[in-house]
Amino acid sequence: MDFLSESSEEGAMADCFLWDRRFETGIPEIDSQHRTLHQLINRLDRVIACDPSLPALSEILEELASYAASHFEYEESLMSGFESGQESHREAHADFNLKMLEMKEKAAENPAETAPWLLTFLLKWLLTHIVVTDMRMAKKLLAMRAGHSETEAEREAQSCELPLLYTMEKLYDEMAAKTRELIATRRRLAMEISERRALETEFARQARTDMLTGLSNRRHFLELAEQELARSQRDGDLLSMLMIDLDEFKSINDRYGHQFGDSILKKVGEVFGKTLRAGDIYGRVGGEEFAVLVPESDEKEASEVAERLRMEISTIPGSPSDRSERVTASIGIVTLPAVDADIDLLFNLADRAMYQAKRAGRNRTFRADTGTREAPRV
Repeated sequence: MDFLSESSEEGAMADCFLWDRRFETGIPEIDSQHRTLHQLINRLDRVIACDPSLPALSEILEELASYAASHFEYEESLMSGFESGQESHREAHADFNLKMLEMKEKAAENPAETAPWLLTFLLKWLLTHIVVTDMRMAKKLLAMRAGHSETEAEREAQSCELPLLYTMEKLYDEMAAKTRELIATRRRLAMEISERRALETEFARQARTDMLTGLSNRRHFLELAEQELARSQRDGDLLSMLMIDLDEFKSINDRYGHQFGDSILKKVGEVFGKTLRAGDIYGRVGGEEFAVLVPESDEKEASEVAERLRMEISTIPGSPSDRSERVTASIGIVTLPAVDADIDLLFNLADRAMYQAKRAGRNRTFRADTGTREAPRV
């Protein structure tokens, strides 16, 4: 068995139908023309698979019309030497031409629907007309050229005909292989899409996450805080902001190294995760600075949240060797009606309160004076 291997601008893909020398009639010009049709069929298949917009469909239809004109004219000139039995063959040619006209009209309106229909029609034509009708005509002609009468040549053509069952089995095997190839390709593409989406999700997570502590970074915290502020303003809720700064953290880094300092920041992140409520919004907003937005909280509730955080942070060792040394934090608290607040104002007032907690001796909470609302510090 001999197969025709092709490549084209539509991309390197396996042919949907492979050429077999047993399809050859023995008349070189006819066989060459049949192989042209075979190439057009495979080209159409690649166009359907690779380019959903099908800009090449009209070009393929023009080439099919050109093929049919020259091929049918040549075959009918050969059949002119027959006395009978070729009317149905000529009618098949005429039907093909009508189909091509119909396809051309349909392609202009809906190429995506027309292309698969055209491919099916051409495969059927290759099987039922070329393999059966053309093969019989060629064998009859060759037998007559060898000196047989037309009746004897007709009988010989019938006995030499390529079995249609074999051809159908061949087409089934090749189309099954093509289907397996397409399934494998789709699975690979689905896997690639899934992997790309996972990467995009991970990149998005990294873009909003502080990678050391696992908390929201400053940008993401502000995005979530703005959303919660808008909701609280609609509902008329109170809203509290906490600013938390670790005391003497630079000194810890200088004495014990940044690796130990990083381990403290990670543990602080764990404290936030286990201490705060599900609806609270929190993140790392600076080197050793953290912020918490506490929705639907009055001054008493916000102070309780701040004190729980301060106590939990104070359980973290502040030295790799001296277990009595502990990490401490200063926390500023501000509570305002959401309708009177904006994120910059909450940040500014909570930040001022936090520095007042430091000036008062550190390791404590301090409530902001909401009577003074100057513009935020830059």
